[in-house]
Formats: sequence, structure tokens, C-alpha cells
Amino acid sequence: MTVADKPNNNPKAREDFGKKISKTTIANYTHNIKVFLAYLYQEQVIYTNPLKNVKNVKPERKMKVMLEDNELK
Repeated sequence: MTVADKPNNNPKAREDFGKKISKTTIANYTHNIKVFLAYLYQEQVIYTNPLKNVKNVKPERKMKVMLEDNELK
């Protein structure tokens, strides 16, 4: 028996299993996939880019807590 014979995919063991995925995470995933496919298209590994017309997800921006003047020192 080899390692390849024994599957090691157990998504239920993850702490975030079943939780909602944030828009920021989706935006990062789609960006990375689009860049990779654009590279493959440029290198003529693929002949059409399937994500060329997919719009970007606008990530949610969280406001940072402002420091008071006395906290800066």
C-alpha cells in the first residue's frame, strides 16, 4: 500500500467547515485563478480563458480602530 492508495481528504476536520466564506476570501481565490489562467493563455497552453469575462467580487473592507493621542505615545 502506498500513500496514494490512502485518501487523506477530511474536510469535516477543519475548524471552519460549514462556515460562510467571506467576500474577501472569494475575491482572493478568483483573482489567483484568473491570474493563473491568464498566464496559461499567454503561454498558449490553453486557447480560451474561461474567466476572462467574470467580474471581480468587491471585498468587504473593515474599518481599523483609531488610536487616541495618548495611545500613540
